Amino acid sequence: MGKEEAITFVVFARDESRRIPYLLRNLGGYGGVLVMLDDRTRDDTAAEARKFGARVELFQHPGWTEGAETVALVEKLAKTDWLYWAYVDELLTKSLLEKMAMLSRQDNYRAVWMWRKNYNYGGVKLDDGYTLRFFKKGAIDFMGNQIGRFGKIAVPEDQVLYLPRGEKYAVHHFSTYDVSKFEAAHGKYSTEEAKANLRLGRHFSGLKLVGKPIYFFLKYMIVGGAWRWGWRGLIITAQYCFYFFNIQAKMWEIENNVTVESMEKTYDSMKDKLLSDFDEEKK
Repeated sequence: MGKEEAITFVVFARDESRRIPYLLRNLGGYGGVLVMLDDRTRDDTAAEARKFGARVELFQHPGWTEGAETVALVEKLAKTDWLYWAYVDELLTKSLLEKMAMLSRQDNYRAVWMWRKNYNYGGVKLDDGYTLRFFKKGAIDFMGNQIGRFGKIAVPEDQVLYLPRGEKYAVHHFSTYDVSKFEAAHGKYSTEEAKANLRLGRHFSGLKLVGKPIYFFLKYMIVGGAWRWGWRGLIITAQYCFYFFNIQAKMWEIENNVTVESMEKTYDSMKDKLLSDFDEEKK
């Protein structure tokens, strides 16, 4: 790129002093970097980011990054029209960065889909797919956005570009979840997904409760080739299958008011009945 920055790479981070240098080395020279640092951060992420010339802004994390308020704050802080939503567990190919630099100097497209290659559990390939991260301010509507989504495209279809699949223009995603971390994080995600689905008028489906885990097992383990990784492939596949099972299970719980408290009330009645004989003996 030239001296004038045309892209702002927006990086969301919390306690990422180990991983953020790789990303900043990757992005260096292709645009300005704005690190949106979770105000609960306790490590040296800010210092590491500033070593690479990044601008660091503390913000209060709302629960997920693509909420309308967060996006409005980012668009206010960013000095460029073009934004790229970056994460510390990803790297971009040089060809992709050069293509983005070129696209930032044209007016035909305002939103760009790019191919993402996903590595799970230390390298397991489950599936790759398109991701929308590069866009011009105002091209994406984040109002009412749900967890796991990336807003709604707010420009005509002819202003949306899909870059070719494959390595040349790829985002490489290095997902770092062992079983414990996966359970902790995706337990929260599945709860939010269940609530979001119900807010959108969707209801529990027994077919999805059973069918989705089977579908994703076949998609990841067989079609995606996770079987080549042996037990490692099976473990991460099963984790995702259970995640999709949990979304439906939690929707059922919410719709049927099944909670720890409702169980305790049921058990209270059962316990009182069992103890009635003891009470009779004391009289």
